[in-house]
Parts: sequence; C-alpha cells; structure tokens
Amino acid sequence: MAQEENDFLRDQVRRLTAALNHYQSAYPNFVLEEYDVPVDDASTEAWLSQSKDLPPLLKEYDATIFGLQKQLESLEKQLQRLRSQAQDVAEENE
Repeated sequence: MAQEENDFLRDQVRRLTAALNHYQSAYPNFVLEEYDVPVDDASTEAWLSQSKDLPPLLKEYDATIFGLQKQLESLEKQLQRLRSQAQDVAEENE
C-alpha cells in the first residue's frame, strides 16, 4: 500500500510541476505583478533572472519570496513615515 501511495504522490508532483511550468510560461511575471514589484527590480537579482534550470516550484517560491521582501521593505518605509507623522501630531498637541 505504501508503494502505491508513493507512486500516486510522485505522479501528482509530476503533474503539478508540468501545470506550474505551463502557467509560468504563460504568465512569467505574475507573482511579481501580484506584489507590485517592477520587473526591472527582479532582473537585478541574478537568482531570479538566471533561474532557467530550476524546477518550476522553486522558481515560484523564489519569486514569491522576492515579492514579499519588496512588499516588506515598502511597508517598513510607510510605517516609518507614519511614525514620524504621528510624532509630529503628538508634538503639536502638547
């Protein structure tokens, strides 16, 4: 029974990898667009621009992590700006 489950899971991984590869070919920058990361920023990262030999799942993972990092940087900048504005308002109220 365990061998049948392993074979089933291998088949599923193979099918999902093929589907993801097709999806990435059709929409190469979808993840970056999802996180509002300019494609130019992604091209500066060698591990993203030269990832042709990576499996589709790793490419998607890398792009997602890169997008989340850029989003985090943007949110940290916004947080710093809001803290500064809140401090200015607090000083005005005193």
